[in-house]
Amino acid sequence: MTAVECRADFIALVCADDELLRAEFEEIVAAGWGPPPRPAPDRGGDRGPDPAGPRAEPSRPAPIRSEPGPEEWARQRSPPR
Repeated sequence: MTAVECRADFIALVCADDELLRAEFEEIVAAGWGPPPRPAPDRGGDRGPDPAGPRAEPSRPAPIRSEPGPEEWARQRSPPR
């Protein structure tokens, strides 16, 4: 048996067994990236009110006016240089 045939037989064997395939996959991932992170501990229950206080609603931008009002006329810009 050649090395190519041996490798093909090994691949066929691994792919035929779902449990073995999953184990091989997990070993490859662990070798490349290390163990998976631990899940965050459950803090359980309600944590109570937010210590930063209630959240403010996002502000809306001021409406854009099409014509200047009297306050803009009093502060007219100078012409460009």
